[in-house]
Amino acid sequence: MKFGGTSVGKPERMHQVSQLITKDSEPTIVVLSALSGTTNSLVGISDALAKLDKQGAVTIIDTLEKHYRSFIVDLLKTEELRAKANSIIDEHFEFLKITQRISLSDALNKDILAQGELMSTKLFSLYNIRANLVVGMSGYLLRYSRAKSECIIPVLCILMYAFLLDLCPS
Repeated sequence: MKFGGTSVGKPERMHQVSQLITKDSEPTIVVLSALSGTTNSLVGISDALAKLDKQGAVTIIDTLEKHYRSFIVDLLKTEELRAKANSIIDEHFEFLKITQRISLSDALNKDILAQGELMSTKLFSLYNIRANLVVGMSGYLLRYSRAKSECIIPVLCILMYAFLLDLCPS
């Protein structure tokens, strides 16, 4: 099942997606887009960096980060999960802030654009872990990555695997 940005753009919509994919006992491959508006913001960051407008990039990054901080408050109900979500947001926005110190390349542009799907997938995983629903989350991330860009598949698989190990210690 594929869910676009509007389908996961608000916490209540993400809750509905979770209910939809778990109503049957059959395994489901889920493909998530970035939260609504995120891809446009990430394109704006790349465009600003291409024009050497670092202040413009900072403004977009700060606005997007505030949106994600607000989103997780409504998505997750426990302080423990919110703390994990804030760590996820910290990691991705630290990367976006670092991009201001690096010359924009095609590879960096792809990495910037991938942040939206990575964050939505991790937050969705975290939301579902609260109900012990996460099984094989890296599979749909791999599928989604393949549709976006062949070159980022191994990186995304490793990131997601490491993320799940951190969330689900044995």
